[in-house]
Amino acid sequence: MAIVGLVITAGSSAAWADPFELVAETGKKDRAVIRVDGPRETGYTKVVSGTTKLHVSVRSDRPKRTVRGGLFSVRVGGGSAGGQLTESWTKYEISFPYKAPLDSTTDTANDRFDPVAFCNAKLRRAKGDQRARFLKKGSRTTLHDAYALKGEVVWTVKKGQFSENKTNVRRATAPAAIRCMPLDRARARARSGTTTQNTDDDKARRQARERKPQRTAPPAVRELTLRMEPSKNVRIAGQSCPTKLQLYGGVAASRPFKGKAAFVGAG
Repeated sequence: MAIVGLVITAGSSAAWADPFELVAETGKKDRAVIRVDGPRETGYTKVVSGTTKLHVSVRSDRPKRTVRGGLFSVRVGGGSAGGQLTESWTKYEISFPYKAPLDSTTDTANDRFDPVAFCNAKLRRAKGDQRARFLKKGSRTTLHDAYALKGEVVWTVKKGQFSENKTNVRRATAPAAIRCMPLDRARARARSGTTTQNTDDDKARRQARERKPQRTAPPAVRELTLRMEPSKNVRIAGQSCPTKLQLYGGVAASRPFKGKAAFVGAG
């Protein structure tokens, strides 16, 4: 775990210390990945990352004089995560629609980095065998301070006989990986003469087949019958009363049956 560009801004007076901590995770699987692609013939043309994901971790001790609170939120690029702070580090995933990262190489605030231009520049600089390897494998480059994080936490603090809410803010930056995709790779080929409409029609027919009820085999037994007849009677007070009953069971199969069947029961 590493803290990237942590800046503390308190929403209350400096005399009140809030131990809220916010970090951007920097592991390979934790950072945002921006994928750039295009046709081999013309180079890189677009960012193909529809959704950007990154991970942050938060924790906090309970500040003095607090009576309740500790609910926090972290926002970045239109996405957010939140919950109840604990003393242990807890990791959260934040997803948001792709947004061009910040360009930390310039002195102008809020300048945006152009991943397409970056990948094309790397491709132009590659020569000979290096260019062949680049086209075959692409590249992955870390962009530091790519996205700005803003964390907020609210505590209710006792002040004399009263209490008041205090909101504290933490800011950090998260890195991103610029993934220039390999342009010289196998790609799915579209059939000649097909159109988007044809593709949509094929998809609709495939979905209709999947929704069609599947035929199932009929049950092996179609009908069960059971009847009972007296097998031994005695006369009691002038009445014939059965003392033994004979049970007759019937099994009707759904399809022709060949073989032997054993029926087992109490004698």
